[in-house]
Amino acid sequence: MPKVFKWVRVGALVAPAVSEVLRYPGDPNVVNTIMESYTGYNMVNGTWNIEALKRGWLPYLGACLATYGIPKISSILRRL
Repeated sequence: MPKVFKWVRVGALVAPAVSEVLRYPGDPNVVNTIMESYTGYNMVNGTWNIEALKRGWLPYLGACLATYGIPKISSILRRL
């Protein structure tokens, strides 16, 4: 089961980049959009955007919370 959880986390980490590539196929600006999703920094405008950072990292944080938190809560409830 831990291997499945690992792949859920990896998939959630890669999902924003794959989403951008599929949304704008062949667009040369897609690399900037992907980098903005993971760093929050737009290299073209020179601005920092918290919304882009959320778009890139919230799926991964949610997957980590689910794959680590749910089994932990389940084990705590089993002991009660």
